Amino acid sequence: MASRAFAAGLGGSLFYYAFNFAAAFLLLRDLAPAAPTRLVLSFPIIPLLGNLPIAFSGLGLREQVSAALFHDIGADAAVGSAFSLLLFTVAVFVPGLVGLALATTPWARPGVAGGRQRSGR
Repeated sequence: MASRAFAAGLGGSLFYYAFNFAAAFLLLRDLAPAAPTRLVLSFPIIPLLGNLPIAFSGLGLREQVSAALFHDIGADAAVGSAFSLLLFTVAVFVPGLVGLALATTPWARPGVAGGRQRSGR
C-alpha cells in the first residue's frame, strides 16, 4: 500500500513540475524571445527558493531571485520579475481560485448530494 501511495505522489509531483516547466518555457518565449536558452536551466531554482518560509507563498523573494537570474544570464531583470509573477498567477493563484470556487459548491460538501442532505441509511 505504501508503494502505491509513493508512486501516486511521485507521479502527481512529476506531472505538476512538467506542467510548470512547460508553462514557464512558453511564458519566457512570449515575454523575452531573445532570452538565452540556457535560462531554461534556472527554472527549478525559482520555485525552490520560493518555498523558503520568508514571505507569503514566496512572493517577493521569488521575483527577486528571478530578476537576479535573468540579469546574470543577460536578459532584462524587469522581464524576470514579470515572468515570476505571471508564472505564480498561472501555476498557483488561478488554480487556487478555481479550487476555492469549486469548494463552495453544494456538491463539494461532505454528506450533500445535489444540494440535498443524504440519509444515513
